[in-house]
Amino acid sequence: MGVFISNQLLDRILAETDLVELVSSYFPLKKAGRNFRALCPFHPEKTPSFMVNREKQIYKCFGCGKGGNAFHFLMEKEGIPFQEAVETLARKANIVLPERKGTPREKENREEMFAAMAFAVAYYREQLSKPAGEGALAYLRKRNITDATAEKFCLGYAPKGWESFYERGSRKFKPSLLEKLGLIVPREKATGYYDRFRNRVMFPIFDPRGRAIGFSGRAMPEEEGPDTPKYVNSPESPLFNKSEILYGLNFSRGEIARQNRAIVCEGHMDMIAIDQAGFGNGAAAQGTSFTPAQARLLKRYCSEVVFAFDADSAGQEATLRSFEPLLETGLDVRVVVVPEGYDPDLLIREKGAEAFRQLLDGAVELVDFQYEVLRKKNDLGTLAGRRAVASQMLLTAQKSPSDIVRDAWIQKIAKTLDIPEATLRAEMRRIRGAYRPFASGDAGSRVREGVREGFALKETQRAIVGYMLQSEEVRELVNEHLTPDDFDDTVCRVVVGKILSLHQRGHKVKGESLLREVTEGNEAELIAQFVMEPLEAGRCVEATKGLIQRMLKEKQLRRRKELQEKIAQTQKEGGDWQSLLAEYHALTRAG
Repeated sequence: MGVFISNQLLDRILAETDLVELVSSYFPLKKAGRNFRALCPFHPEKTPSFMVNREKQIYKCFGCGKGGNAFHFLMEKEGIPFQEAVETLARKANIVLPERKGTPREKENREEMFAAMAFAVAYYREQLSKPAGEGALAYLRKRNITDATAEKFCLGYAPKGWESFYERGSRKFKPSLLEKLGLIVPREKATGYYDRFRNRVMFPIFDPRGRAIGFSGRAMPEEEGPDTPKYVNSPESPLFNKSEILYGLNFSRGEIARQNRAIVCEGHMDMIAIDQAGFGNGAAAQGTSFTPAQARLLKRYCSEVVFAFDADSAGQEATLRSFEPLLETGLDVRVVVVPEGYDPDLLIREKGAEAFRQLLDGAVELVDFQYEVLRKKNDLGTLAGRRAVASQMLLTAQKSPSDIVRDAWIQKIAKTLDIPEATLRAEMRRIRGAYRPFASGDAGSRVREGVREGFALKETQRAIVGYMLQSEEVRELVNEHLTPDDFDDTVCRVVVGKILSLHQRGHKVKGESLLREVTEGNEAELIAQFVMEPLEAGRCVEATKGLIQRMLKEKQLRRRKELQEKIAQTQKEGGDWQSLLAEYHALTRAG
């Protein structure tokens, strides 16, 4: 549990931190009028669109949308949570923070868990150097893993005995704690415990800060068979959630950030081989399915991901399934086509690091990779085949929040499948529905156009946020007619809730100060957008009245649709639908 830090203390930390100096410690900034400018560190670009305003102490990229204050910059650049960013800047400013909250027992339990995991890492490392671990050590050397690499990744060996670790670990830690961490398992028909990992090569799994949180144990080659799983992994625990972790990221996050690029592979051995070959920006997904949490984790460090999965068809299908979370996060995705019969580990062992480097240099864009995979499965000589490929590629492309990326996909599909771009754009609009994503960097012009002509509901909601930051009268209007729950855009809902909370308590609302209230990057981006590019203050009130009317109308239409569905369902089930119909008619008359 984190420590409570007052707004006054957060303000003091920010006041003692010069954002220009902080950013300049990572890369050079150039003066550009009242702002400082640079190439954005969070996405590739040729023309600088990353701006830092010293007066307001905020940054904003008008290319990818990233923005916020010093806390948010450190979170994005270092890939650390809000609490750690606050602590880091407080230390630099020589500001003492209050001690962490939470009961002493809660704090003790968590520290004890990390201590138990560190103990397990040391225990398995020790066993690797003993006579019983000779087979495991021989296996690692056969896989060309050097002693230095084994030490770096803290590789180890779990002995054959059923209670080897339990006997040692229970002298120092309670069995209930070791069981909670998945290191031991209770016996079903007797009292006591036995080791989860037995006669296995051990791969510790660390969080991004380098703390052991779990293990993956590989069966010794002589024991592999239908009755022995190749890998046994730690179960979910208070420390370990497989879907939120990338193997090896604790070693590579610095180099990933420096290169602004991550090489993502499938397994532990691939990651270790890539690192040992001199590519320090690797990470493993520990399987082929990529999760939104893992995509967000990578997004903290880089803007481009290169996949290097197995060349077999199953591997390619798995790679395709991994696209969506990465695209939705706004990451650029490229794919390394590994030769048939190889994975990255085997390729490096047999053909050397230079062969893998050449593959990286030839990484294909995601659109080209997906086209090749789908082309092999469909007959492009038929209308049905071309339609199937186009539909699948459009479904993938629409996941990207970038208009530029989606447009590039449409051009590629049109060219390769001989389908008019206009047809594909119409289909894309149908897939995406009425809500066009809010484009970073053009808030003012899009909102001004929208007030005159009407635009997508998501933009309506974000425009209201922009006006709320400008005018107390607007805040009162919103407070009178809307609630945060009326905003179905999640980011808007959170930010509006914070603004209204301050307004209702009689506090002044200022964008720069509001940034300290948010700990999520998307919320900071939205606020920074309107601080760096304010909407026209002169017509805030009238514009907001029209936007509120639109939102209320949309809300009414949604409710009427819900009632229609409920009436039909209730009639089918023989229930009382008259009251629902009365509400529907009342809404119709009011509309």
